[in-house]
Amino acid sequence: MIANSCITSIESLAESEYPIVTNANISSYLNGTYITPTIISTAYNIPNNYGANTKVGIISLGGGWLTSDLTASLANLGLSLSQPVTTVLIDGATNSWTANTQNADVENTLDLYCVAGMVPSANIVIYRSLNTTSSFGNAINRAVSENCDVISISWGGTESTDYLGTALANASANGITVCVASGDYGSENTTGTLGVLYPASSPNVVAVGGTQLTYNSSTYQRISESVSIYSGGGISKVFAVPSWQAGLKANLFFSSNGNSFVSTITGRGVPDISAPFFNYIMWFGAAASNYSAANILVVGGTSASTPIMAGMFARYISATSRRPIPNAIHPILYANTSAYSDITSGNNLSYLTGGFVANVGWDPVVGLGAPIGNVVYQMVSSGGTTVKTAANTWSYLANVRVKTATNTWSNVQAIWTKVDSTTWKQTF
Repeated sequence: MIANSCITSIESLAESEYPIVTNANISSYLNGTYITPTIISTAYNIPNNYGANTKVGIISLGGGWLTSDLTASLANLGLSLSQPVTTVLIDGATNSWTANTQNADVENTLDLYCVAGMVPSANIVIYRSLNTTSSFGNAINRAVSENCDVISISWGGTESTDYLGTALANASANGITVCVASGDYGSENTTGTLGVLYPASSPNVVAVGGTQLTYNSSTYQRISESVSIYSGGGISKVFAVPSWQAGLKANLFFSSNGNSFVSTITGRGVPDISAPFFNYIMWFGAAASNYSAANILVVGGTSASTPIMAGMFARYISATSRRPIPNAIHPILYANTSAYSDITSGNNLSYLTGGFVANVGWDPVVGLGAPIGNVVYQMVSSGGTTVKTAANTWSYLANVRVKTATNTWSNVQAIWTKVDSTTWKQTF
């Protein structure tokens, strides 16, 4: 929530953060319940890629982090960083580690773990600003100016004004994918009323909700996925319906009387996509006790699903050597609803008697659903452009090449399509 110009972390967990005191290696707990970035990568069929030649910015408004935690967590997954994480301090902020499991230290540790677990070869930068609206914007602007390809934000509060509007629009205009946590309050906006959180509600970000994943403990393949009742979702009261959500419907349900109302959305719908919310297992405060098992922590929230999705987009950019075209990520994501594992039952009535129900297609609980990684990759890498490959078959463009000499081929960097007599639009 916004209070005295301060923003609270939306990493506040519906479940408790708690240590497991049995075995000092997180890989010992991968039994179908506890999850890691590598498990999600397999379960979601996200193309393998360590994120080389990409830059991922993580926005932090408080706390600190320990290199030893990240190193230990990645080592347990058989990973290591290709280059050290960089901390950029904004407006006089400090990397103030306290080892308190209920503050921003956990948030920073979780964000870094999820991003690095997806793209350990990326250039990862954590932008640590003050906990004020102006400093929040300064951190985003710094990440944009330093040419981040993807930005992950696990902070926010109740909608009020679009105080990050310029910074987020600037990111979108530069083809930067900004992923923002939808929150852990279900249908509530942190003030006890129905609503969504900001900046997740901005039309210039990819709002990420949360699910509960069950996987095969031997192969890590996805078995099933269900709604998290704590995953933030709903309809914005600040932003109009964007073109890529035009005509979508929401099912508002009231548990007190059983009434249900289906209507066309009247504002920007949140979230856009979702990923696992619960049971992330990681090291926290490991240096303090020489890697005792008491420092293995289980955490969750949309502030875990968000950096995971940021890592997914970074993989796509690394594989294609280019970002999506400016201001295009949402039309691309909404172009093919079959590119997601749709979750069609459950609701987000976690704290209120009113909330939203999951349906076929997009809904204000899980958005479009959980990405089928290789299919979404084809959409993003093609810029959403399809070509006819058979009489009734269209496929997404990918790896388009042209012959530049007798024995030389080069990848096409961009395609412009004429949409009317005078207007051309970049479509790839």
